Amino acid sequence: MRQPGRHYHNLGHLAEMWRQHRTMARGTLRTQRIERLIASTIALHDVVYRTERSDNEAASAALWRQLAGQRRRLPRGLVRQVATAIEATGHHTDPHAGATCEPWVKWVLDLDLSPIGLSPHRVQANGSRLRAEHRNLSAAAWQQRSKQFYGALQRREHIFHSPRLRSAFEGSAQRYLRFALDRLP
Repeated sequence: MRQPGRHYHNLGHLAEMWRQHRTMARGTLRTQRIERLIASTIALHDVVYRTERSDNEAASAALWRQLAGQRRRLPRGLVRQVATAIEATGHHTDPHAGATCEPWVKWVLDLDLSPIGLSPHRVQANGSRLRAEHRNLSAAAWQQRSKQFYGALQRREHIFHSPRLRSAFEGSAQRYLRFALDRLP
């Protein structure tokens, strides 16, 4: 997470997700068991991140399984659930992403996307950080990739699955995505 070149997918991203969780989570999302699942998923969901790969989340889940396997005290169910949740974070552009996931997994998916609903400045700053991670792409390729990602999110019925985060971020995220798309050539 501290490797050079990680301008967005770094410890700051994980800290932001955890901060949002601690601020916004209520009810069952705050139980010890669920918080353990959420914390494990947040911590490992981007541990493998190479811009030239399309299987970072699968590789992150595999690393989680390997590390968790070294801790004999972790229940197999927990290991499996976290690995599944980590893999789910790789499917934000799927219009049905999260539809069949457990509520806590939907929550993690929403936490991962919550920065797009914070402010136009944050969206722009995070876009710059993401662009810095993808220096290998030409400007045209980066713009195309950005259009595809933002467009896919906008085509979903809702960007956010959980009612609480939808209420907090959906409207602003939709506005900021439209703004970002309008700025792309």
